[in-house]
Amino acid sequence: MDGTIYIMNADGTDQRTLAPGDMAVWFPYRREVIIVNIEGGGASESFSVRTVDIDTGEERVLFQADKDFDISAVPDISTNGNQLALAWGEPGEYGTTVLYNIYLNTGEIVPLSSGGGGGTIDILGWTSDNEWLVATVGGDNYFIHRQGACWVSLEPLEDLDWLAFSGYGDHLFVWYEGDYYVIDLHEALGPDFPDGVLECP
Repeated sequence: MDGTIYIMNADGTDQRTLAPGDMAVWFPYRREVIIVNIEGGGASESFSVRTVDIDTGEERVLFQADKDFDISAVPDISTNGNQLALAWGEPGEYGTTVLYNIYLNTGEIVPLSSGGGGGTIDILGWTSDNEWLVATVGGDNYFIHRQGACWVSLEPLEDLDWLAFSGYGDHLFVWYEGDYYVIDLHEALGPDFPDGVLECP
C-alpha cells in the first residue's frame, strides 16, 4: 500500500519519518514501534510485521507472509508487550480469516485459528494476566487462550457492539442501544471470570 510511518513529540513537533509501513502500534515499555507493511499490489500482495527502534532505526522481522494473497485491508494487530496477536483475511468462496499469536521474545508463532467461514476477526486486546486474547470472530465474542488451547464464548455479552477493551482493568467499553457503557467483566461474567482468570472447560 506504500504507506509511511511517522513519529513526533507529544506536542506534535519534531515530526520525522520512521519507516515504510501501513499500520503501527507502540511496543509497550520499549522505544520501538511494531509496523505492518503490505507489499505488492492488486492480487499479488504479501505483508510483513517487524519492530523498528525509534532511536537507531534497527529493524527486526517478526512475521513474513509465506505466500501472496489478495488483501482488502491492513491486518489487525494487538500487543501486550510479550505477545502479538495478528489476524488477516484471505480470499475464497466464503473467505478465510487467520489468527496467530507471536511471542515477541522468542519469535514462536502459534496458530489460534485455521480460518473458515466468512467471518472477520476484530482483535480487541489482552486480559491483564496476558493469558487471554479478547476478540470478535464472525460477529461472536470470545476469550481465546494464548496457546489456542480453547475459546470461551462471551454469550452474556453477545448482543453488545464493542468499542474497546481495557486489559489492565479487564473492562469493556461498549455501545448498546444508543448509549455508551463500561462493563466490568468480573461482574458481567460472574463465576466464568473469577479473579480475572479464566479456565479452559
